[in-house]
Amino acid sequence: MEQLPGLSTVLCAVLLIPTWGAGLTVLQSPVVLRASPGETVNLSCSFENRLGSAVNVRWTRAPGVVLESHHPFYKGRFKVFFRDLLQKEEVILTLSDLEKRDSGLYQCQISIQQGESGTGAGTELQVMGRNQSDT
Repeated sequence: MEQLPGLSTVLCAVLLIPTWGAGLTVLQSPVVLRASPGETVNLSCSFENRLGSAVNVRWTRAPGVVLESHHPFYKGRFKVFFRDLLQKEEVILTLSDLEKRDSGLYQCQISIQQGESGTGAGTELQVMGRNQSDT
């Protein structure tokens, strides 16, 4: 009877092993980006797409704002570009006509068709006045 607890512990460990590899590593750069009002910036997000499957990308700004073409604040001010670098892919968010209220943490969320997904640590965008001694 004492063998059953040991056996159930081993089964639990075996069941947990596949979940370790299920997360997708998403890298963002730069970590911090300083810009002035009116400027255009590029935020980069890269990940490995080993099988070349379809990818879904979502950019968010904390707390919980999803950057979408119909969002009134971002309409006409952002574009998303894809670059395929062999098995690595890069997604670039271009945000133009910056305003101070654009400041915040921008995160890239990637979902690959096979079920892999991940979120980058983020890029902290700091939009400051052109002459910091005036503020």
